[in-house]
Amino acid sequence: MKELFLIAFLCLGSVTSTNLFDDVIFNKQGIGYKTNIPVIYDSIGRAPNGEYLKSLQRNFKTTTALSFTYKDNEYYISIEEKNCPSFLNNLKKGDLIFIDIVVFNTLNCYSMGRPNKTYCSYINKIQKKQQ
Repeated sequence: MKELFLIAFLCLGSVTSTNLFDDVIFNKQGIGYKTNIPVIYDSIGRAPNGEYLKSLQRNFKTTTALSFTYKDNEYYISIEEKNCPSFLNNLKKGDLIFIDIVVFNTLNCYSMGRPNKTYCSYINKIQKKQQ
């Protein structure tokens, strides 16, 4: 019986997270950081929640968002304008890139005027695939 319990515990414990926000740890101000995240580039587009993010982060500016896949889940997250790299327009769908994100400890992120049940976050760094 102990062996069966141990095997079940090891199997459940070895399951890896597929959600981008699962292992984010928040500081006392309710802000978390996750760095060097490997994602698959899909496209860029217009930032959906710039005004709301500006209310959470002083001097925040965004007009662009990144569409990408992380562990089979699709995401569309705003990019901090001052950290939007010039190579972004040259990426092809399926390219591997690395991002850093800032996450706010709130599950009601307003996108296009409607609440969205996900953490409010933005990308503050994008790097090309490391050779």
